[in-house]
Amino acid sequence: MSTQTHSEGDTIPPYRQRLLRTLASFDGPVTVDRLADYFAASEPSIEPHADWATVHQQLHEVDFPALDSGGMIHFDRKRGLVDLTREGQIVSSPLSVAVESDGDAPRPKVWRRRYTLTTALAVVLFASVAVGQTSSVAAGTLTVTLFGLVGAVQMISS
Repeated sequence: MSTQTHSEGDTIPPYRQRLLRTLASFDGPVTVDRLADYFAASEPSIEPHADWATVHQQLHEVDFPALDSGGMIHFDRKRGLVDLTREGQIVSSPLSVAVESDGDAPRPKVWRRRYTLTTALAVVLFASVAVGQTSSVAAGTLTVTLFGLVGAVQMISS
């Protein structure tokens, strides 16, 4: 599994990437208790064979402060609430798992650009169908092929 870095270049370990993805699955702030419930029951790789109290302490004292100082989350220690920041949302998004060949740094903006360009090309193809320059079958086939290739490259590189 690849290790991601965020914009400041700090490495985000894979289990903290899973923390961010789990946070992204909730709608709004989540209590540390609720996350400890989840990870104690289903995520042995965070703290192998750990009980709830150990997982809670690891999250509260180590992982969440580190992710908070890195700008990935907002951690309210007094209230025991955790919420993703905008940067954390970007890193936890499915597009952020794409990895470029120049290292393990995620490049979500690169993948967004690639999909945007592919979409723009599809619009041009279908516009050429509208003016009678291209057959609809050819435009559809090219569009599906382009999105398939971009998706395959993204999967292979992650």
